[in-house]
Amino acid sequence: MTQTRSPRSRLQQSTRKLLAVGPGGYHRAISETLQTFAWLVESTATVAEAAPLVEQASVILIEAALPDGTWRDLLSLSRQSEPAPPVIVVSRIADERLWAEVLNLGAYDLLPLPLEPGSLLRTLESAYREFASGQPANPPRRQVQKAHPDSVAAVAGS
Repeated sequence: MTQTRSPRSRLQQSTRKLLAVGPGGYHRAISETLQTFAWLVESTATVAEAAPLVEQASVILIEAALPDGTWRDLLSLSRQSEPAPPVIVVSRIADERLWAEVLNLGAYDLLPLPLEPGSLLRTLESAYREFASGQPANPPRRQVQKAHPDSVAAVAGS
């Protein structure tokens, strides 16, 4: 028998639950590291496997491209949960174009692969605080503009 939990009961859990989605071999390493900080890591390789687990997640960490979908698909699914868990996208090609797209569509952040443990932990803790506060975790944000190469060069030259 499946037990239905209220949105508030997820917020009262003492263990924070990270849903890590993607074929990356880093899941075991981050799981071992994050257990020290009271994080439980659930790993899946595809969007289809992750879909039924979204409602139980405190934060979602997903690779940008997967065999059966993308981070956008899981972001859309996460918005159906109440409260919606923040979505953090990871990619080997974490350029400013992808970063702008990730933020514009409402994901929490973009992190480059390979993951740096300190940066990952800071981002997860910040995303979790937002989730636990009951604030919407991933509303679409204002348009993030890419810096024009000439403006970057001008600043660097001053």
